[in-house]
Amino acid sequence: MVDVVVVGSGAAGVAAAITAARNGASVQVMEKTDQLGGAYGCSGGEVWIPCNDRMVEAGLDDSFEDAVRYVKGLSHDGRFDPALIERFIRKGAKAIRFLEQNSAYRTEIAAANGDHLPRLARSKPTGRLLVPAALDARRVLGGTRRWVRDVPNGKSAVRQGFSETVRSGGPALVTGLVRGALDAGVMFRRNCTVSRLMVESGEVVGTVLDQGADRFEVLARRGVILACGGLVDGQHLVAATSTREGLVWTHEGLRTDVDGRVKAARGGVIDGLYAVGAVAVDVLGDRHPGPGAALGSYLTFGYLAGRHAAHSPVRPVDAQLIV
Repeated sequence: MVDVVVVGSGAAGVAAAITAARNGASVQVMEKTDQLGGAYGCSGGEVWIPCNDRMVEAGLDDSFEDAVRYVKGLSHDGRFDPALIERFIRKGAKAIRFLEQNSAYRTEIAAANGDHLPRLARSKPTGRLLVPAALDARRVLGGTRRWVRDVPNGKSAVRQGFSETVRSGGPALVTGLVRGALDAGVMFRRNCTVSRLMVESGEVVGTVLDQGADRFEVLARRGVILACGGLVDGQHLVAATSTREGLVWTHEGLRTDVDGRVKAARGGVIDGLYAVGAVAVDVLGDRHPGPGAALGSYLTFGYLAGRHAAHSPVRPVDAQLIV
């Protein structure tokens, strides 16, 4: 039994785990493969974050109002929730600051990339796009670095002239976050699959875990955060859980509120259940404001969900699985 269960060890999931743990929760992360990091462990790791600390340090002008106007100008059909966009823009810089303060992840302003559509009002030619600073995985994680996904050839930074243990891009992002999670007391369980959610009286109170031939029930006193990295895994998990509890899948993923809580079909939210990353409906709708916008929103809502879950009321522990 723990306070918070996180399903998936990608960037959003580990961000949620760090935040929940640093807010006093006991946290266990479930990962179906033998490596941590998900898809973003093999990516460039860029994040689009308006009004970020690196911009302030460099004397670059930006504001909440400018960023909101630019993002809302991108969508031609209104496929976004204004409340979620404003939440992302208002909390994004704070989320990155928190993660940098509580992990080995560090950011730098990308050298050449600005917003996607510079002709739109309040776009910026530079500053909003951040890249992970390179780090030495051997120094940061020691032997545990083998748990963390790298690019396919295992040498994410060699092409930039670094040694083979130095990682850049997405591998640097995930390596830094995993270090922060371990330091915060987060427990990782690899090579396991979450096959069911445990529900009682309409509240999600845990998960059913398959590992090899064994099956376990893992109770979550404060919440379950789905960060399983993709629509297929999320859809299978939702399909295995009773829809009479109001857990309904859309073709775009699970719909969430401003704290990452999953919305119920009957209205309101499903207590104890959060969704962040690619398993949730894209906060930014049909058009992204710049490279790294998806990952920026994933880290932001991972932070928000982890913080909310850590401060949620303790839920009953005598749950029954509803199938």
